[in-house]
Amino acid sequence: MAEVSHRQPVLPRDKTVSPRPPTPLLTLVSRFLILPSMDMKKVKYISAGVVVLLLGIVIFQNFEEVTVNILMATVRMPLALMLLLTFVVGMVAGWILSLVSGKKKIVDKK
Repeated sequence: MAEVSHRQPVLPRDKTVSPRPPTPLLTLVSRFLILPSMDMKKVKYISAGVVVLLLGIVIFQNFEEVTVNILMATVRMPLALMLLLTFVVGMVAGWILSLVSGKKKIVDKK
């Protein structure tokens, strides 16, 4: 009788897909705060929570009034409000750019 091999097939190197390298914040959070059994979705939620917490601390420490010149208009507002508006505008701009960049899924054609 012929022997049957139970080895796993070896994929060619050009067919493998390398994962995206993690961002520094995700690396820091996963290295020091996360258990090895947690999935990446939980890591992202914890990272987002840390960012929101830090943003809240910075905003609540800056309530003095500032003068902001926007084009030809001069607006007086609390620094905390200006920081929050800047954060929101940045988040919306990043979201729009991610939609425009159009990451397309790679379809394996056989």
